[in-house]
Amino acid sequence: MRIPLLKVVLLLCFAATSAAAQVLPIPREDPQADRRRFRAESLRGAQEALIRWTAAWAGQDARAAAALHTEAGHLLLPGQTAPVQGARAIEQTLSAYLAQAGPLSISLVDAEAGGNLVYMYGRYYYEPRPGVSDAAPPLTTGSYVAILQQRGRDWRIRSLFFLAEPIGEAVESLP
Repeated sequence: MRIPLLKVVLLLCFAATSAAAQVLPIPREDPQADRRRFRAESLRGAQEALIRWTAAWAGQDARAAAALHTEAGHLLLPGQTAPVQGARAIEQTLSAYLAQAGPLSISLVDAEAGGNLVYMYGRYYYEPRPGVSDAAPPLTTGSYVAILQQRGRDWRIRSLFFLAEPIGEAVESLP
């Protein structure tokens, strides 16, 4: 009689294990709210990184601005024909550029978050630093495109492209 009882106990143990393995996760109650929260948190983090970048620009701190890029980040400044890549090249390019450029003003026009990337499109303008030669344009303005990538809790600039516009069109479209 012990053998049949042992079989029943083993059968019940295996049945319970199989049933536990078939338990499905309970879906979230509001996936759209989760998506909105994710998007808002991603955009806020990316915008904070761009704010730190513009503060580094205003302080003429090319090293701090370059540190906000990914290791293989790209930067295209107004007047450049091709972007520079990598922290060292970005720092060198910004060092020379920031000696003439005044504080940068940016405004966001459109943005989207997906996965660990945020895509931003906006408008920018800046004037030359006081005391810079008269050869510098009185105002530089245009559009920017930024792609930021999340690394842990931090957001880093993967690509940042500034596209200049002719001065006549630029004055009409200032933010």
